[in-house]
Amino acid sequence: MILAGILLAGAAAPPPVTTIAQVLAALDRGDAQAARSLSDTALRQEGQDARVRASLLLYRGLASELLGAHEAALGDLTRAIRSQALSSEELGQAYLQRGFLREGQGLLDEAVGDYGVVIAQKGYSTATAFNNRGNIYFRRSRLMDAQQDYLAALAAEGGQSQYSYYGLGRIAESEGDKRAARDFYAKAVALDAGYVAASERLAALGGPPTAVADPVDRIVLRPPVAASQTVPGGSIVLRPPPPKEDKPAQAPAMPPQSSFMPVYASMLRPALDQSDVRAATRLGGEVQLGAWRSAAEARAAWDQSKVRAQGALDGLTPQILAAEVPGKGRYFRLRVRPSSGQSGALLCAQLTAKALDCFAVRD
Repeated sequence: MILAGILLAGAAAPPPVTTIAQVLAALDRGDAQAARSLSDTALRQEGQDARVRASLLLYRGLASELLGAHEAALGDLTRAIRSQALSSEELGQAYLQRGFLREGQGLLDEAVGDYGVVIAQKGYSTATAFNNRGNIYFRRSRLMDAQQDYLAALAAEGGQSQYSYYGLGRIAESEGDKRAARDFYAKAVALDAGYVAASERLAALGGPPTAVADPVDRIVLRPPVAASQTVPGGSIVLRPPPPKEDKPAQAPAMPPQSSFMPVYASMLRPALDQSDVRAATRLGGEVQLGAWRSAAEARAAWDQSKVRAQGALDGLTPQILAAEVPGKGRYFRLRVRPSSGQSGALLCAQLTAKALDCFAVRD
């Protein structure tokens, strides 16, 4: 009787409840596959209020994007936004991430609209939204609008200034002002020695200047020409003043060279990566093995995957793609391109048979 009672109690016990905290913990440790699986389980649970469901949709969307499932991510983010149940901070993340996804699909007007919503919120992601919208304006040759957005990003909280300096450097270079461009790129590299794009442009223009002037001295803001303008400045003077005598020359540190250099592509760019969005199209046909919190963990995962794959990954070259999620920080995706004549789906089937996580990245 006692045993029967125990069995009955066990049968009646409800399944464990998956919580948002568990999903966030999986994202924080870089386990996007677990985050998506936990979100799936939680969304199937009954009795959730609208706010919890909206948050789960948002975080499942972020996990799906880390895993390269762009359409699924876009759908979840849109449903989360339409629910009107997200907190202000989560709503900013959702719009920012959806803006990036739309930008990657070439839907630039829609992306500008999403970034505009984030800017209007004046929250933590404002700088990122200004910077990404500036990137679109730059691609459309709207240089003054791009300059204003980059400057607004520098003035806003929560941003990473190196990316805005890089954007200003691109504008200066496109206008033929190599001196100003080189100074902006030098400042970007000084802030982030691992910023490959800025380092490459700086090297192409002859390396760091003999003295790096404070960028604030180079950027002169004038009063707006119309009171309706929402970003600071009506015009920008990009030409730098003569180098100051009291500032010694400092060459910014260049990124270390190795046989396994991470590839900084624009796959998940809400975090201000300035790479041309067309770089994403070059990754067609690849498969993703996962996402980790550091490049070292991704490299270790590659070594482990090669052993477990029992030859399926032999002769293939891995890539580590740095990607940042708003409010979550940087992740490192591990991807590999199948050998000639082999599809991503076939390679994934072989890896799945070896109990390895894998999915083909959509072109």
